[in-house]
Amino acid sequence: MADETAPGGTITKIELEFDRPANAWVWKIDSQNNTEQREIKIDANSARVIADERDQESSAPVAVDPRKLDPADALGLATALVPGSVESWALEFDDGRQRYSFDIRTPAGADDDVDVDVDTRVATRS
Repeated sequence: MADETAPGGTITKIELEFDRPANAWVWKIDSQNNTEQREIKIDANSARVIADERDQESSAPVAVDPRKLDPADALGLATALVPGSVESWALEFDDGRQRYSFDIRTPAGADDDVDVDVDTRVATRS
């Protein structure tokens, strides 16, 4: 899906979140092709593109690769550290490291942020 919506670009971030205005789960996919940066929002149920924003960026893109650590495995590591339901997650490069970021709602109703390093597979509260 992401490759089809960002042809010729480098996928730099993949995020799944609940979009309250749309009342739906939405994939947010960031890509970069040369200096053009693009954010595409896709309805997770219908696969319909609901937003396509473009911007100019000066730095070289760094691709994310969900094959290094499957999102479901990263989710398991995050919820083992902080049990609860996932509000949203993202896969991105930050400070030279590829990581998943999870927003988790605990059974007590608190919001907690957990990062999972793709290379070390270590989950930490952020």
